[in-house]
Amino acid sequence: ADVRKIMLKQNLSLDQAKEISDYYYSSVGPHRIVLGKGDRGIMLNPSQSDGPLNYFMYPYAEVDGKALEWLAAQKNLKYQITFTTVE
Repeated sequence: ADVRKIMLKQNLSLDQAKEISDYYYSSVGPHRIVLGKGDRGIMLNPSQSDGPLNYFMYPYAEVDGKALEWLAAQKNLKYQITFTTVE
């Protein structure tokens, strides 16, 4: 829908819109993050006791070696996301 809006606003043909489509859907731009890549079976550092994760998109916490249900973690945990730009 986003590419179509740009096509209509700028009166672009399908060929001209390919560059826009590639930018939005074929790459990770400078303002996007990769949430996952590759296989399942994510191990954290330090390793979690409850086994590999299928995905890691939400805060993860364990109590007595058992993972908290992710929605409970969203409501009950406070966290901060930081990043460093690598050039």
